[in-house]
Amino acid sequence: MHLLINKLKTLSALLLAVFVLSTAGCDGLLEVEDPGSIEEDELDDPRNETLMMNGVRGQFQYTHAYSTPWTGQIADELVMEHTFVDYRPVAMRTVDETNVMTENLFNFWTKSIMHAKHAVENLESFHGDEAWERHNMQKAKVYGGHSLIRYAETFCEGTIDVGEPKSSDELFAKAVDYFDDALQVANDAETTDEVVQFEHLSNLGMARAKLNLGEFEEAQQYAALVPEDFEMWLRYSDNTAREELWFYEQATAGRYISPAPNFRHLDDPRIPHTEEPVVNATTGNETTYQPFQPLNFENWDPDAENEIQDNTDVRFATALEAQYIEAEASFQEGDEEPALDLVNERRDFGGQDQVDYSGDELLEDLLDQKGRDFFLTNNRLADLRRFQNLYGIDNFPEGDHPIYAEPYGDVTCFPIPESEINANPNL
Repeated sequence: MHLLINKLKTLSALLLAVFVLSTAGCDGLLEVEDPGSIEEDELDDPRNETLMMNGVRGQFQYTHAYSTPWTGQIADELVMEHTFVDYRPVAMRTVDETNVMTENLFNFWTKSIMHAKHAVENLESFHGDEAWERHNMQKAKVYGGHSLIRYAETFCEGTIDVGEPKSSDELFAKAVDYFDDALQVANDAETTDEVVQFEHLSNLGMARAKLNLGEFEEAQQYAALVPEDFEMWLRYSDNTAREELWFYEQATAGRYISPAPNFRHLDDPRIPHTEEPVVNATTGNETTYQPFQPLNFENWDPDAENEIQDNTDVRFATALEAQYIEAEASFQEGDEEPALDLVNERRDFGGQDQVDYSGDELLEDLLDQKGRDFFLTNNRLADLRRFQNLYGIDNFPEGDHPIYAEPYGDVTCFPIPESEINANPNL
């Protein structure tokens, strides 16, 4: 039954590309109500500009939630037991170009990028040069930039609109261009609370892209511009499968994902889960440590175990991420003090003792604390890939899978799917 539900959700995700969201307020919440599909050419009508922008936000929101459990499997964040044939290769780090999850992730992230690209083109058509002084242009560029970053973090290389393959670094550089444009719009647009909020989101995205590119000085500079109280949320709803927090099924209804062993039994309030394994509602085996709402979920409570629901909101951008970027970049520039200060601050938050680390030991603890702070927020794979690619530090899971008792593969990113390889003359 749960497999059928998953397949129906995937089908609905492919069919409903654009849906209606209520207008986001200046607090950065992406609110959803009454989604309904419309014809693609209707978005070329200036009267439907609001619908077009809601489609940009909505696709990013859906894909962000959809990606979380799959990137967490490739990283060391989650383990999974399920009967569906294409799930196990993701869990085992043996996923290839023929896997349906590879196909879905590719389709959804490239669709998110293309929604933003088409919005930019339409806004220019609707408003001419004045488009570059409008908040909607800023939003399109910001969501496009963040979509490019996450696409680059998830895939080994990527194509856009049946184009030539681009490396992750080339995609990060393209995201930088998007954020440059967004920051210029913020400079030229009328200053409102929303414009300022998206300016902060641009600076955070720029810092994240620069960090992944190894441009540490600039990463620090942009991260320092993010105010201490900054946050933005993705808001989900139980109205339809398209609007819900997608991995509610994996975490709560189907109970087939668990924190991986190194995120389990840490006595850390940031990563709450059952102390003993519970029955996996999909397989019937007692293999799952059910995760509850972690730190960046709306009902996180250090003294309670609140289940992840289909309408649970998730904080996806925060000042804390900017602090981690600053600390890591400063470390790479030779100044370890910000990293040590942040590590001890977060260890104190999680109930751990203070430390006086330096060198690689400090860098590893910085990665560990960040993993705890951003559990289930689609960040871990990006961090592990960067640590491996830039610093030669490999934290990907190895040995035998804790449930399947077979050796992990060596996949560290998703490949371009077979459908794109067959259809794209540039591949």
